[in-house]
Amino acid sequence: MKTTIGDLKKMVAAAINEARGHVSPQEVLQTYQDIYLSNQGRVPLAQLASFVGANPDQVFMAALRKAGLLVDKKGDVVERGMTPSA
Repeated sequence: MKTTIGDLKKMVAAAINEARGHVSPQEVLQTYQDIYLSNQGRVPLAQLASFVGANPDQVFMAALRKAGLLVDKKGDVVERGMTPSA
């Protein structure tokens, strides 16, 4: 059986769509650390999601929590235990 270019494009598109929904906590944490260093400690949620290639939806938020990160009142991503008490 020959594989045509159209078939290859369909297989690649299917693989990309399947992988797009899966974000690992390690990938989120590494990207957070990279942005943290370049932005002098400020990591907006939208920027982190954009760099990881995900939408800030439930799947991404679950990976964020598993990585030990959370979103503060300003909408920035911070490490668990690093939010101010007031």
